[in-house]
Amino acid sequence: MVWGLAALVVWALALRVWFATPELHSGRFWDERYGLENVEAHLRHGQWLPANAYHPTLSYLPQLAVLGAAHGLARVAEDPAFAVLAPRFGFTPLGYLLARLVQTVFGALSIVWLYRVGRRLFDPPTALLAAAAMAVVPWHLRQSVIFKPDVLMLWLLLVAFEAALAAYERPRPAGFARAGLAVGLTAAAKFNGAAAALPLAIGWIAGPGRRRGLAGLALAGVVTVAVFLALDPHLLLRPELLADDFGHTLRDYAAKGAEAAATRADVALHAVRSLLGVSFHGPVVGAVGLAGLLWMAVAAARAEPERRRRLAMAAGFPLGYLALYLAVTNNPSEHNWLPIVPFTSLGAAVLAVAAGRAATARLPAGARRRLLPAAALAAVLPL
Repeated sequence: MVWGLAALVVWALALRVWFATPELHSGRFWDERYGLENVEAHLRHGQWLPANAYHPTLSYLPQLAVLGAAHGLARVAEDPAFAVLAPRFGFTPLGYLLARLVQTVFGALSIVWLYRVGRRLFDPPTALLAAAAMAVVPWHLRQSVIFKPDVLMLWLLLVAFEAALAAYERPRPAGFARAGLAVGLTAAAKFNGAAAALPLAIGWIAGPGRRRGLAGLALAGVVTVAVFLALDPHLLLRPELLADDFGHTLRDYAAKGAEAAATRADVALHAVRSLLGVSFHGPVVGAVGLAGLLWMAVAAARAEPERRRRLAMAAGFPLGYLALYLAVTNNPSEHNWLPIVPFTSLGAAVLAVAAGRAATARLPAGARRRLLPAAALAAVLPL
């Protein structure tokens, strides 16, 4: 399975790098300007407070580190070939390329972490198939290229989910502190990354030992807030930035929701239709993925306590995320359903592997080990 994962990641990364290279200018992706404005303020003017707060600080710090290193190299070498800043304002093609290549790395890391989560929840074949199912999602491919925080947030969400699983498997203060650290980083990448706290909450509700787990949950919450504020002190120093910029986003969402005359039920239906659409899984994998989530929920109700907790965390996150989204806005925005994709991918993989095992039950064990991964990947790639 390790070689299968390596092949999948190399292929997925190569595809994303190829997709990152055309049109290295501001006209390709409108939303890149917000992160790049913050990077430019740091590099060109030495400004350490963000120029805008449409997204939290971690959303652009990785690009700032990479572009800052290239900018420093260009100044030392006095070679314009290394320049990432255009002479008067904006960025050179190299600047756009580097910013987008950072995104491809986060996209690849999210595929690796879904494999890690799937292996922890189920087994390596299910994990590999889930990673492949997410890797071929067109919206995941797009967000793995455009300089926006969505795919960074997705990777950190999976890191936080794995940390939550580990915290409950061995309930120690250090484990809950690590889970809180991961949640804080996820929220510092994008504001809706605060939903990364949901698995910890669901695990506490669904599992045994609630009184003992409550202290760990509280510790994780304190660490989450501390990490978020440490990365985003401007929310305290200049709260008007949040009110103006993120507030503008919320007002824009409210206007779009009103224009669409969308009820909360309409938005929930939009989420399902999006996951079944061509930008996400498509009708076949999407339907199997949703059915797999339902299977996990039913299996959780019948499982022994620790397994019930793990399955409830996986099956409950999409519903919890949708509930939080509906509480904030009624804007049917397709790109905001990306955090659900790892879990629908897991759901599809669980049912597909179960069907494959049932179909090959009479084959020798060695033949099944060789046949199932190859058949699963051959099936998921065209779908």
